[in-house]
Amino acid sequence: MTTLALEACPACGARDAEAAELGLRRCAACGMVYAPAYADPGEVFVEGYFEGGAGSYGIDTAHPRFQAFMAEVCARRCAFIESETPVGSLLDVGGAEPMPEAAQLARSRAPGADVRTGLSQDVGFVERSFDVVCAFHVLEHMPNARTFLRGLARFARPGGLVVVETPNYASRLRRVQGERWLHLRPLEHLVHFTPDTMRAAFAGAGLEPLRVTTPTWIVAEHTRDELAAELALARVPRALAPLVERMYRRRGVGAVVLAAGRVDG
Repeated sequence: MTTLALEACPACGARDAEAAELGLRRCAACGMVYAPAYADPGEVFVEGYFEGGAGSYGIDTAHPRFQAFMAEVCARRCAFIESETPVGSLLDVGGAEPMPEAAQLARSRAPGADVRTGLSQDVGFVERSFDVVCAFHVLEHMPNARTFLRGLARFARPGGLVVVETPNYASRLRRVQGERWLHLRPLEHLVHFTPDTMRAAFAGAGLEPLRVTTPTWIVAEHTRDELAAELALARVPRALAPLVERMYRRRGVGAVVLAAGRVDG
């Protein structure tokens, strides 16, 4: 596997950093936590990635339970977006999928959707033409997060929204799991956001941070053991799981960072 050095902070570009937990680095300028190196994307995002068959990378998205989980999560993400802006046109970077296999899979699961194979800037989408531009679990893969956020903003209308979701480095889950944290993903996840560093990254990209929250996606499909694992507890009664999730979200220690920022008009 070819590895590339990550010599500057993906969020602010500063080169001064100190050692952080889990073999990571912390930017001395903005506090962002990031990896010292990453795998060549051309060797990570290959055929089989979304079937969990790309070596130590990728995830099996075809399992029915995973599909049920994602259906509920996506409905909640849409509710989050609709709470910030009236219903309008939306571009998800998954709507411009660089992996042909994944693009075809998306088309098969969403007949009629405009799914294009390639990068967003190369597949003919018109800049300043969408009310919402979103990227879920993409930003943590980017060696230059600020540039990526600015790229998303280019496709939003003035006053439109950029919405992203990433794992939360400040989560209780990360603190309890340590090096077993499922979102550590060495050499694949480059940058690890917290609510504070997400706000700073949005501001640095010229976006006005509107809402930054930290949900833990608890769904009906979870078994009792899965609920406990998601909430980083030894055990939790199902009836209490929503209460615990709300408490984590209020304290900023939920599993993911879900953020919306406004594009300057």
